[in-house]
Amino acid sequence: MALNSFYTSTTRMFRSPISLAGRFGLALALGMLVAAQGGCNIVAMFGAMEESRRKDSTHEIKAEYTSMEDKRWAVVVMADRGVQADNPQLVDKMTVDLTRRLIEGGVGKDAALPEDVLRFMYNNPRWVTMTYGELSQKLGVERLVVVELLEYRLYEVGNKYLYNGRAKARIGVVEADSAIPDELAFQKQVEVKFPKKDGMGVGDLPVAAVNTELARRLMTRTAWYFFDHQEPYYPEF
Repeated sequence: MALNSFYTSTTRMFRSPISLAGRFGLALALGMLVAAQGGCNIVAMFGAMEESRRKDSTHEIKAEYTSMEDKRWAVVVMADRGVQADNPQLVDKMTVDLTRRLIEGGVGKDAALPEDVLRFMYNNPRWVTMTYGELSQKLGVERLVVVELLEYRLYEVGNKYLYNGRAKARIGVVEADSAIPDELAFQKQVEVKFPKKDGMGVGDLPVAAVNTELARRLMTRTAWYFFDHQEPYYPEF
């Protein structure tokens, strides 16, 4: 008898309106949970697609210094004796390549020829003692892009068999026609490396290839400050 009463009571409870509402709410909650999980999967899928797209694409980066338009300008590269002794052609190459890259980037074609700048430097070895304003006046320019090489090496320190290329430079712009012609109106620091993988040696890559690529990366990263450009989402340097 007690068992029948329990059965009847339980049956009535599940047939009551409140129980039906509860079951409906439970079903609705379960449906929302499934939909939410599906939504998360969709978001994850699109996130993965976007990540894949970015790996093989670029985005626009705006120039950080834009006050060279309609100005005559020149590039001057300087390095200490240690850097020049190990890389005797580096200053000349950077001066020529950076000037041409800035022109190609649309900075302006009113640039002092890099050959003329280098000729002046060789004919006037005391140019390093001049103020920025004096040097700008001698070169006949209103903007002077100054690249000071702080470090440039191809190998591990103390190991001529393993590459560990590092290049670091301080970048500045002199506004010779401003009220402060001896000050840098714009300053940045650039640091690049090559190769990316550790443990590579002279048997893996020629020295000339490492030197060329390291200098190219330094020049490219420096030039990018001066004009709008496309840059990989995940740049190698």
